[in-house]
Amino acid sequence: MEIYTRTQFGTAIAIPLAVALVIVSSFGFIYPVSLLISSLLLLSLLLFYRLAVRVDSEAVSIRFGIGLVRKTFNLCFLLV
Repeated sequence: MEIYTRTQFGTAIAIPLAVALVIVSSFGFIYPVSLLISSLLLLSLLLFYRLAVRVDSEAVSIRFGIGLVRKTFNLCFLLV
């Protein structure tokens, strides 16, 4: 049974990364290394644009972005 679910948009990380992505990608034709930097910024934006927390009767789960970065903590270890 799910007790608590919360999803929070990462404004403090998403907006600066999006602005940096637009600025760096505008130099794509002048400096070829900016394409690499743009792809790293886009990857960072996808991985960390939101935080989702889920608590059920057995565990606490957190997920960042699209879900590649995630962790689950069993409640039996947290409530000692």
